[in-house]
Amino acid sequence: MAVKLRIDHVSLSFGGIKALKDVSFDIEEGTIHAVIGPNGAGKTSLTNSINGFYTPQEGDILFEGKSLKGIPPYKRAKLGISRTFQNIALYTNATVLDNLMAARHIHMKANLLTGALFYGPAQREEIEHRRRVEEIIEFLEMESIRKARVGTLSYGLRKRVELGRALALEPTLLLLDEPMAGMNVEEKEDMARFILDIHERQGTTIMIIEHDIGLVMDISHRIVVLDFGEKIGEGTPEEIRHDERVIKAYLGQEVSA
Repeated sequence: MAVKLRIDHVSLSFGGIKALKDVSFDIEEGTIHAVIGPNGAGKTSLTNSINGFYTPQEGDILFEGKSLKGIPPYKRAKLGISRTFQNIALYTNATVLDNLMAARHIHMKANLLTGALFYGPAQREEIEHRRRVEEIIEFLEMESIRKARVGTLSYGLRKRVELGRALALEPTLLLLDEPMAGMNVEEKEDMARFILDIHERQGTTIMIIEHDIGLVMDISHRIVVLDFGEKIGEGTPEEIRHDERVIKAYLGQEVSA
């Protein structure tokens, strides 16, 4: 199976604080790859490095075999890398529909004049983008809130909108930073179902950071475990479940099958 993303001996420091220390692993195409670990382990720093928000001092990150060094976040999005955030980052005064449409900007080709006049190619392009956004709204079961202002929605629904916005970029690699944090059981079940559907129906490669270990064990093909910026474990859910170093540092006890 082809390697979609390669983390190659990546180290990241902020002053005297080492957020990541010589971290290496591969994410194979078409898999769900989880990154777990206690708070402060370096999980979000890793995601920010892949996304281009942070620049590691050492090592390299390769997407589909090509180095991402020097490529800014917006160009990484054009390559097919999209993400959600640990803290929701949406336009709260805009509607669900408008938030998703805003994410389509990287695919828009109309120039300023045709866009302003809403004429010819610009009009056809707008119709196509709206069609794609409506498909995402239907897929995530958000038809009833499509015209609602995001700021009026519940936390769980806003998380779903953020997932929709990430999908609107049409990623081949989707980075999910704690997509279920703060959710109740029903909301978590819905989000897990959507993540599995994204993977199975669209073949999207997914890297997920999540503290719900039971869920991680259920949906992931492979798991990487970080602790204080270092990789302390990697393997299948079954291997991680019985890894003594991981149990001691993070799990506390073996996770039942």
